[in-house]
Amino acid sequence: MRLKLLTGLVAAVLLVLLWQGLKPAQQNAGPELHRLNFNLALIDEQTPAVTVKLQESDTVELTLSSDYDAAVHVHGAEQHIEIEAGQTVTRRFSAEPSGRFAIEVHGSELQLATLEIYPR
Repeated sequence: MRLKLLTGLVAAVLLVLLWQGLKPAQQNAGPELHRLNFNLALIDEQTPAVTVKLQESDTVELTLSSDYDAAVHVHGAEQHIEIEAGQTVTRRFSAEPSGRFAIEVHGSELQLATLEIYPR
């Protein structure tokens, strides 16, 4: 009886140790930094728009430069960025709320990018 109890206890301890040693390590799913850089130059009022996929609370660093005065709006994050010709502007903001949002140049309504923000 004692031998069965001892064998069962040893087996249970070994199973726990194996489970601890073989389980996958948890990855840190913390916020990431995403850098977006745009150089605005209107050529036939067209530019290829990119789609950037993010998770909520990721940090976005948006750097804009332009050869003309412009105002850029980041929908969703409600960032309104004024750029003077020849200047470079950098803004950091949190990717919130979740959804699909445009980054566009006001006046021309030129879309630079789409932010797809997914729940974490």
